Amino acid sequence: MLLMDDLVQTLPMVNEANAMSEELNKKVKFEVALVSPQSRGLTDGRTEVMVTMKQLTTGNSWMWDRNKFINRKYLMQEMYQNYVEGDADWDLPKEKDPFWEPANAEILIGTVHLYLQSLAYLIELEDNLVISDYKGQRERATGKIGIAEVLIKLKDNLPSLTSRATGKIDSEKGGYKRYRTAHIKGDNSGISDDKGSEKDSEKGGYKRYRTAHIKGDNSGISDDKGSEKGRLMVAAIPCTPKWQEIKDDFVEDPKELLKMKQLNILLKIQAAKGLPANISSGFCQFKFYMDKDFTKTSEVKGTINQDYNYSGKFTFKPVTKQAVDYLDQSALHLEVWGRQKETGFGLGKDVAKLTTKELMTRDKSSPVSHKSPAKVKQDSADGQEEEAAEEESYRISAEINTYRKRAERAETKLSKFQKMIEEAQDKNETTLQVSKLLEILSSSHRFRAVADVVVGVEAKKQESLGQKTSQACSIQ
Repeated sequence: MLLMDDLVQTLPMVNEANAMSEELNKKVKFEVALVSPQSRGLTDGRTEVMVTMKQLTTGNSWMWDRNKFINRKYLMQEMYQNYVEGDADWDLPKEKDPFWEPANAEILIGTVHLYLQSLAYLIELEDNLVISDYKGQRERATGKIGIAEVLIKLKDNLPSLTSRATGKIDSEKGGYKRYRTAHIKGDNSGISDDKGSEKDSEKGGYKRYRTAHIKGDNSGISDDKGSEKGRLMVAAIPCTPKWQEIKDDFVEDPKELLKMKQLNILLKIQAAKGLPANISSGFCQFKFYMDKDFTKTSEVKGTINQDYNYSGKFTFKPVTKQAVDYLDQSALHLEVWGRQKETGFGLGKDVAKLTTKELMTRDKSSPVSHKSPAKVKQDSADGQEEEAAEEESYRISAEINTYRKRAERAETKLSKFQKMIEEAQDKNETTLQVSKLLEILSSSHRFRAVADVVVGVEAKKQESLGQKTSQACSIQ
């Protein structure tokens, strides 16, 4: 009920803010955003109502919490009232303008969840993870122009609408058709890319859209990223007390870590690649285990492919059950932050000449503000279910990868063991030195335990026969 109450209160205020922006020609647009607790780095909690402000001439956007928006809305009302009363000084300097935010203000680009389960088995993990915004990584653009309408408009001016896959687009059969690259030549006005910029077709050049999804007349054209904001390259490596990488060791059960006096984890955040084109600089931050404060990487400027080269050392001493459960069951929440360019996505000078009404009409983003609170809430629930399903899919994938690596390491040790036996047989040797066996197996907790049992049983056997304990195992 709290979410519905917040929506009922916020939606009319958002519509009012948009109306004032249009009347004052402020060229910004407000929309309601429902942000899940997971997107805020929380394991539980309720979805929060927030508001985004988008600068329509640059494509830059900012996320405000509900209280900040309400405070700004009252300032907007005061400005609008001065305008209506004919006050010559109704418009304020941008620093005091409630419709303005500095481009270089820090914004949350997106988040990443890194599942740590591999570390609970002393297995390193390295991944290239999707950076997704609060909407989730699979949202697609859904402009007002359907594919059928686009094709009708284009047919008169285009020789063809082609793809690399088949050389043509057949829309008569219905259903989904997917082409990885579509080139459009000629007049393609009214089609926007994923950044909200309408494609300029006056030059008659080819325009590229990475992915086209066609279903009757109910799809927009979007790129293959959806709302993906880039990729984050991360690695986490279990280490010895001397910070040497544990390469061959692993445990069969995370509870075995409780026997260790100390566990070291080396966390690396190498880079963020393919960030949005309007980003001028950025950094990554996170909280590991019981940290109260964020740990930040260095801020990288001047590129959307940012090399952080961060390396951090974290120690569990002693290794407690809480620490083991954290590694086995939790995900590390990483946030990618950035600052935007003054020019945004570089939408062109012609865009700046349009009025706010014209800009709002051509803006392709979903008109959330005009939906009912119940519809917004339902859409949010559907989106969170999809987000949860994707998160579960990634968790399962991470778990499968852990099992695969454990099997690979076990297979490697068994192969070495088999090779030692074969070499002994080639030399007509019937025994193996236990020390050599342990040299191969000692790096694994499980194999070391098995080897100790084998040696102990052999010793007891020899002792019961009244013989001196042997340091060799017989090959049967």
